[in-house]
Amino acid sequence: MTLARQAGLSLVEVSIVAAILMLVAVFGIPSIRGYVIEHRVPRLAEEIQRFVARTQGQGWTMGPAPYASMSNVALARALQGSTLVSVQDGDTDAPILQHGLGQSGRITAVPVALPGGEAGSGYQLSFSDVHDAACPGLATVLQSLAAQVTLQGKGAAVTLKDDTKTPAVAFDGLKAMESCAPGDHNRFVFTFR
Repeated sequence: MTLARQAGLSLVEVSIVAAILMLVAVFGIPSIRGYVIEHRVPRLAEEIQRFVARTQGQGWTMGPAPYASMSNVALARALQGSTLVSVQDGDTDAPILQHGLGQSGRITAVPVALPGGEAGSGYQLSFSDVHDAACPGLATVLQSLAAQVTLQGKGAAVTLKDDTKTPAVAFDGLKAMESCAPGDHNRFVFTFR
């Protein structure tokens, strides 16, 4: 009986392959995460636009403060079946909505008083902890329905659009790109009427 020589990878070869895979993971995974987040923006924006359109349609006949009862409860009910927004405690008075555009980002809905109006004449949707890959895209898509758009990324909050002023401040996409902070450190506030 003769022993055949076994062929295989040596420990050095296995170590080299492992090191290459680690380098690919270290440099590739953050960019893959940014790519995935960037491609969630249009679908999430569609769901938010549907919510805004329904809410505005229902608010036309409700007097000067149609959004006085706006809260996360209304938003949670509208987004309950969403594959992009995670709704926690949806059956309570304080549901938590996570948007998926950042590690721990949330959406919050509150009524506001628009200039010249009373409390509930408008409402705000705030997006906290938005990743920079979604930063300018989210503002660009949702600005068409919003009366006001503000972004807090690098430093103090910056107004990107304001239709409530005279003259109106048109949306500035380049300002959005410049104001986005790296990572999950951007906060948007969209005001709707």
